[in-house]
Amino acid sequence: MLQRKTRATARERDNILPQNDMRFRRWLLWMTLILLIGAGLRIHAIAADRRFHSDEALFASIARRAAVNGEWMFPDELDKPPLALYLQAFSMAFTGVQVNTANVLDQPYRQGELAARLPALLAGILQIALAGALARRLFENTAVGLVSAFLMALSPLAIGFSATAFTDMPMLAFALAGLYASVCGRWGWAGLWMALAFAAKPQGIIFIPLALLIGVSVGRVTLRQFFALCLPVALAFGLITLWDAARGLSDSLWSLALAHNTPGTADDLSFARGY
Repeated sequence: MLQRKTRATARERDNILPQNDMRFRRWLLWMTLILLIGAGLRIHAIAADRRFHSDEALFASIARRAAVNGEWMFPDELDKPPLALYLQAFSMAFTGVQVNTANVLDQPYRQGELAARLPALLAGILQIALAGALARRLFENTAVGLVSAFLMALSPLAIGFSATAFTDMPMLAFALAGLYASVCGRWGWAGLWMALAFAAKPQGIIFIPLALLIGVSVGRVTLRQFFALCLPVALAFGLITLWDAARGLSDSLWSLALAHNTPGTADDLSFARGY
């Protein structure tokens, strides 16, 4: 009797595993197709002959001075954490910087524009996979995951920002990775990804409540898990503050961020009025 039951259990397992394997293969096939569509749309957007927006030019010029002149501490006034700019600088250093005819490191502006936008392009493609994996895991439904990935792949806003040098796309990619880690119960990894999102752009901190909400929806969030999520972000804030102090500028990164991004300030009103 026991032997017969064991054989039946083994037979059932053999029947289930191929089905699960086939489902995963179909998921992988569809996700690959969606990623190719999304990547094609983003590459088409970044290939357009468009000059920098003024903010793109500001970020790229800071990154260029690091890649070409070795100014890796960014000796300019800065109102954002440096991670996204470092990604641009590394991209320029590896793809856009060359020795000119005068035997001096230089960077042609067309190559520099592409190099500055490459991190956002890669982040935008990665967001498609992350959105699909997050929805699939959260709702425990493959179709929901594929639809989410497909909508992300075709999102005009996501496509447009993937072809820019703005800091939003790296921040969103890190934040989505943090949300996926939280739904998987990997709170330490969630905290690390959220810290990277914050280090790319401070608005990444708004995803922490969402990560906690996701954690509550799939189970109970303990105090230990809460600290595992929040402490890396606090550590990132401390490290960025120390990095900023080491630059020795009169105005801190955080004070400039507050002055430039608080609604109703002189800078904000001047921007709204066009001067």
